Amino acid sequence: MAVAPPNWRAVRRVPGHDLRMQVAELSEAARVGDLGAVRRLLEEGADPALDDDENTALHDALDQGHLAVARELLAAGADPMREHPFFAASALDAAWRGAGAQGVELLAAHGVDPSPLLLVVARNDRPQDLDDLLVIGADVSVADDRGWTPLHFTAAHGYSASVAVLLRVGADAAALTSDGLTPAVLAERNGHVDIALALRA
Repeated sequence: MAVAPPNWRAVRRVPGHDLRMQVAELSEAARVGDLGAVRRLLEEGADPALDDDENTALHDALDQGHLAVARELLAAGADPMREHPFFAASALDAAWRGAGAQGVELLAAHGVDPSPLLLVVARNDRPQDLDDLLVIGADVSVADDRGWTPLHFTAAHGYSASVAVLLRVGADAAALTSDGLTPAVLAERNGHVDIALALRA
């Protein structure tokens, strides 16, 4: 005698039954950008603040650039400050990777500080990305645990266009790292004499 497959939709309506499956379905719907399914699952009681031990639905939506889904999840109570449960990456990381400045702007509107991304972008020669983050509200004086600011990174690497963007918005050319180094000293040490002179002007 054949056994009929379980009716998972009916099962989900039983309070407390197989919450893990419900959360996994929400994450999957968010990952593929199925806004209708996300709305249905939220209406049925799926909690966007939970994760399935791998991802939160918000991380999945942002990582794939599905901004409409991310907005829906945030409106339903998803936590924009929560780190990825496995990789310890933030929703901010996922937003930048998958949706760029628009994703970061969405999170900033929900209280997330975009400033740490400046330290990531400053390690590459991406002046437009720096400018986008600054417009969103990133703090140009943000520093890592060694006291390196975005200006330290861009000067050390010789990224003149990025240095110009940061100076234009008031980056402190006299800021010191924990080793007592200014951006100009780092530029000079790495052979970027023109940048060092500009920083000392």
